[in-house]
Amino acid sequence: MTGLDEAIAKCQQISNKLNTYPAEVLQTIGHQMVSAIQAKAPVRTGFLRDHVVLQQEANNQAFTIVSEAPYSIYVEFGTYKMAPREFFFSVIYEFVPQITQLIANNMLI
Repeated sequence: MTGLDEAIAKCQQISNKLNTYPAEVLQTIGHQMVSAIQAKAPVRTGFLRDHVVLQQEANNQAFTIVSEAPYSIYVEFGTYKMAPREFFFSVIYEFVPQITQLIANNMLI
């Protein structure tokens, strides 16, 4: 049963590594993403740009980026009268390779 024991040990190592994932790394990426979204947000009054915020989860293992401007969805996706002015999800998609690489690098055991 050494194969099973090794697999269990490997899963435990991965779990431990995820639980100790540096919160600073996540915060840094989160703040970079917020800055990039704010830089790309269309500005008329600055309300939309100034209300993109980073919300860190209680366990420091995750974060959420939120646009608190109630009309941001209409700016992002447009309406039948207004063309979309993508500023939010396009930045998120730009960061996917960087986040994937950081996770992969930290998963190596």
